[in-house]
Amino acid sequence: MFTKLPWANIEAKADNKKMKKECLRLANHEDSLLKLLPQLEYAFEFDFEKYVFLATVMPKFFPDLSEVRLRLVPDEVSDSEFWRNYFYHIELFKLQQGFENRLGVKIDEY
Repeated sequence: MFTKLPWANIEAKADNKKMKKECLRLANHEDSLLKLLPQLEYAFEFDFEKYVFLATVMPKFFPDLSEVRLRLVPDEVSDSEFWRNYFYHIELFKLQQGFENRLGVKIDEY
C-alpha cells in the first residue's frame, strides 16, 4: 500500500512546493484525468487498492480534486481510471523533474 504523499521524499523546499503545486494543477486539468490506457506514454502499474489511502487523503489537501472527480466519475471515466490518471500524471511530473518515480519504460519501447 502506498501511504506517502507525493512530495514526502522531496527534500528541497522549492522542489517540494513545486510538487504540491503540480498536484493542485492536476486537480484542475480535466483532460489529463480523462486519458484512456492506450493514451499513456509510459508503463504504469496501477492497483487501485494500493492507492486507496492516497485517493482518500489527496482531496483533503486539494478540495478541487473532489469536485472534478464528481463531475467525471462515472459518466466520463471509472473511479479507478480517474485515480490512475491522477497518480500517473504525478509520476510523470516526477520523471520530468528528475525525481524518483514509479513509471516504467516508455510504451513505444516495448
